[in-house]
Amino acid sequence: MGVNYTLANYPGLIGLIQAGALVVGHILGVIAAHDRSLTLQPRGQAVIGQIPMMVLMIGYTTAGLLLLFTE
Repeated sequence: MGVNYTLANYPGLIGLIQAGALVVGHILGVIAAHDRSLTLQPRGQAVIGQIPMMVLMIGYTTAGLLLLFTE
Protein backbone atom coordinates (compact mmCIF):
# COMPACT_ATOMS: atom_id res chain seq x y z
CA MET A 1 0.00 0.00 0.00
CA GLY A 2 1.47 3.34 -1.07
CA VAL A 3 1.11 6.92 0.02
CA ASN A 4 -2.05 8.73 -1.05
CA TYR A 5 -1.09 12.10 -2.56
CA THR A 6 -4.66 13.24 -3.29
CA LEU A 7 -4.54 16.26 -0.94
CA ALA A 8 -1.19 17.36 -2.39
CA ASN A 9 -3.13 18.57 -5.43
CA TYR A 10 -4.94 21.16 -3.28
CA PRO A 11 -2.32 23.46 -1.72
CA GLY A 12 -4.92 26.19 -1.15
CA LEU A 13 -7.03 23.82 0.93
CA ILE A 14 -4.00 22.74 2.93
CA GLY A 15 -3.12 26.39 3.56
CA LEU A 16 -6.65 27.18 4.73
CA ILE A 17 -6.62 24.21 7.10
CA GLN A 18 -3.27 25.34 8.51
CA ALA A 19 -4.45 28.94 8.87
CA GLY A 20 -7.65 27.79 10.56
CA ALA A 21 -5.70 25.59 12.96
CA LEU A 22 -3.38 28.48 13.79
CA VAL A 23 -6.21 30.91 14.53
CA VAL A 24 -8.29 28.37 16.47
CA GLY A 25 -5.25 27.34 18.51
CA HIS A 26 -4.50 30.93 19.46
CA ILE A 27 -8.12 31.61 20.35
CA LEU A 28 -8.20 28.52 22.57
CA GLY A 29 -4.95 29.65 24.20
CA VAL A 30 -6.41 33.06 24.99
CA ILE A 31 -9.56 31.47 26.44
CA ALA A 32 -7.50 29.14 28.63
CA ALA A 33 -5.32 32.02 29.84
CA HIS A 34 -8.41 34.12 30.57
CA ASP A 35 -10.03 31.35 32.62
CA ARG A 36 -6.83 30.78 34.56
CA SER A 37 -6.41 34.51 35.19
CA LEU A 38 -9.95 34.80 36.56
CA THR A 39 -9.25 32.03 39.08
CA LEU A 40 -6.01 33.63 40.28
CA GLN A 41 -6.88 37.34 40.43
CA PRO A 42 -9.88 39.55 41.19
CA ARG A 43 -11.98 40.27 38.11
CA GLY A 44 -10.88 43.89 37.58
CA GLN A 45 -7.19 43.07 37.78
CA ALA A 46 -7.61 39.95 35.65
CA VAL A 47 -9.11 41.85 32.72
CA ILE A 48 -6.56 44.68 32.82
CA GLY A 49 -3.70 42.20 33.15
CA GLN A 50 -4.81 40.35 30.03
CA ILE A 51 -4.53 43.28 27.64
CA PRO A 52 -0.78 42.72 27.01
CA MET A 53 -1.46 38.99 26.49
CA MET A 54 -4.20 39.79 23.98
CA VAL A 55 -1.92 42.14 22.04
CA LEU A 56 0.85 39.52 22.06
CA MET A 57 -1.47 36.76 20.83
CA ILE A 58 -2.76 39.00 18.02
CA GLY A 59 0.87 39.59 17.06
CA TYR A 60 1.65 35.86 17.17
CA THR A 61 -1.39 35.07 15.04
CA THR A 62 -0.50 37.75 12.50
CA ALA A 63 3.14 36.64 12.34
CA GLY A 64 2.12 33.01 11.96
CA LEU A 65 -0.26 33.82 9.13
CA LEU A 66 2.38 35.96 7.42
CA LEU A 67 4.92 33.13 7.67
CA LEU A 68 2.36 30.67 6.36
CA PHE A 69 1.25 32.66 3.34
CA THR A 70 4.39 34.53 2.23
CA GLU A 71 6.44 32.91 -0.44
